[in-house]
Amino acid sequence: MSFLRRLHATWRRDPAALAVPSALFLFALFTYTRALGWGLPSGDETWAADAIKPTAPLAVAWQQLGAHGFNSGWFWFKYPPLHAFVLSAVYAPYLAWLWASGGLHGFQPDYPFGMADPLASLSMLAMLGKATSAVMGAGCALLAYACTERSLGRASAVGAALLTALAYPMVFYAQTTNVEVPYLFWM
Repeated sequence: MSFLRRLHATWRRDPAALAVPSALFLFALFTYTRALGWGLPSGDETWAADAIKPTAPLAVAWQQLGAHGFNSGWFWFKYPPLHAFVLSAVYAPYLAWLWASGGLHGFQPDYPFGMADPLASLSMLAMLGKATSAVMGAGCALLAYACTERSLGRASAVGAALLTALAYPMVFYAQTTNVEVPYLFWM
């Protein structure tokens, strides 16, 4: 509860202290979500180089947490598994809804993966993965703002956040399931 009190006190003392970073986050998120549907539907394939296929996070989570165990030595995924686990957690509510509504009849290793409508289901999983990257990209712009604001002030922080949000690699990779933007977010 003290967090909410501090947030309210900050808002009353300096409304721009919350409004400016919130506006920058929403601007970056708007920028990064403009083309999330580009390349869909495409089944279990991706159009971006090194992008994670919609079913890959589920396979990694299953192999690392279920079938072989976390430290079994099994690994075909070319990236560390953290982002695959994050995507699996993001996918979980949708998969539960699919299962409850009869759209998922159990997992199978090959297409159609146990899905009643695999094209629509895989497109939604790809969209959820792209949206996760977009949120993390907007988080990168917010982090650039926060770091710069403490050092150089609010005006410089706005410039840093806008430069981060509008940098071409950020705009491109925040709309894919590549791990570049999520790893930048975690760093």
